[in-house]
Amino acid sequence: MVLPFLQQSESVIRDSLKNLISNDYLTGLDKYWSGDYSETAEYVSNLIANCPEHSNLFCLYRLWIEVLAERNDKQSLRALSLHLQKRGHCDTEHLATFQALQGVIHLELDELEAVTLIEKALQHELSNPYYWELKERLMLRKSNSEKFPYFKIESGAQFQDFFHWLALARESLITRNETTLETVLKSISSVFPASPTPSYFALHRHLEVGNFGEAVLEAKQLLKLYPDNSDYQILAAYSKLRLGEVKETLHILQQAIQVVGENDPDLLALLGYAYAELDKTEGSKRHAETAANYLRKALSASKAHGLPGSWIAAKLSTVTSEMPKNVDELCNVKQDELRPARIWLIKLSPRHQFELQTSHRKSIEHLSRPMGNLPRPGDLCFFAAEDSHRVLSSQDHAQDQTWRIIATYSVISEPIWHPYYRYTSTLKLETLSSIPVDVCLLDQNTQFKKGTVGKDHPYRFGVFELEEGALSIITELVKEHRELTTGEEYALSRSS
Repeated sequence: MVLPFLQQSESVIRDSLKNLISNDYLTGLDKYWSGDYSETAEYVSNLIANCPEHSNLFCLYRLWIEVLAERNDKQSLRALSLHLQKRGHCDTEHLATFQALQGVIHLELDELEAVTLIEKALQHELSNPYYWELKERLMLRKSNSEKFPYFKIESGAQFQDFFHWLALARESLITRNETTLETVLKSISSVFPASPTPSYFALHRHLEVGNFGEAVLEAKQLLKLYPDNSDYQILAAYSKLRLGEVKETLHILQQAIQVVGENDPDLLALLGYAYAELDKTEGSKRHAETAANYLRKALSASKAHGLPGSWIAAKLSTVTSEMPKNVDELCNVKQDELRPARIWLIKLSPRHQFELQTSHRKSIEHLSRPMGNLPRPGDLCFFAAEDSHRVLSSQDHAQDQTWRIIATYSVISEPIWHPYYRYTSTLKLETLSSIPVDVCLLDQNTQFKKGTVGKDHPYRFGVFELEEGALSIITELVKEHRELTTGEEYALSRSS
């Protein structure tokens, strides 16, 4: 579904919103895009305090929520939620919008039960864009992306809030609606000319397909707009590193660390990795200690932020193992942090199974798929689908269900940030097959406990982790399948 106002030209959309979007709001957005979240929060809070009936009041509240979430300031988010609740009770005309904004806060705090209750209470608010943003984000968190609401604004109201435009762009991306995505990004450029969103989307799409040269150009465009934004500096450095330009990578990262300090785990990890790569290119070990120091700091920062640090620990182990012994002893990495290869199972729908089995091998040689933030290079990934050759009778039980392994892929990339899915992994095809597997046996070896997963857990994307016992089962089944297939081919050749 395309919203009626999107069928207009960018100039018409811009002119229609010209008098609805204040310079105050645009100034706040500019501070947000620059990456200075503390200054943005202070600016917005002061603006609302001095002008509690501001024409863009709800846009300003939404911006305030975003910057507090970026700072991971949970205490301030909870205080703001109470403030919105009080304001909503005093302003019943706009109660639904205040409640929808509270729902966004609950989302940022991972309080999904509260979000669900608010979303159900607002189901009649079909002309409120804040309700539709809340609904869209909730559905994404519940991995229900195939049933997106598509912002069905009954009144045809236009979006004043930047984050509604951003949500519509994400929705168009995930549903592969390229026409709408192009229109939305052009409209964002027209209505919010200082916004980095079009370049940001383009950069990630280049990274996904390995166009690192184009990614560097987009990163430079972002840095030209906002030179002190550490996120854009990291993306530019990563693109340069993938092109093999290690010294340029280090130059960019050192500039970034002077701005944000040594608190960003991604920045510290990339610095450590780059110094290790510099030693490889120079054929020396001169930078090993520097690389190890940054990796240690990255590991500590990851733990402080509640992020997985297994790949950092593994890289640290590799670096320190090649250092002189007296330096190696300074490294204190526990063995249980060093991560072995993991095994993942992805259950395919009939449509995806058909696409995989009928596509030309070259077109499926490499895939980019949302798998959360846990898969790492070297992991195995089995694609499985329900056995279409067997129809269950009424006497059959669910435990007797059989699945077939359709393909085996290996993970060849670290999790790549995605503007909608948050993380995707690049997979390389290893084998195509059709091996029957008892799904009950696999489920007994699935490492998953309900209610314990976070928003980036693979389970939310239909990805299950298997223990070593499951791999043994699959290995034996592969052997049996090959022996059976070979025997059938031999018998056929004899009969002919």
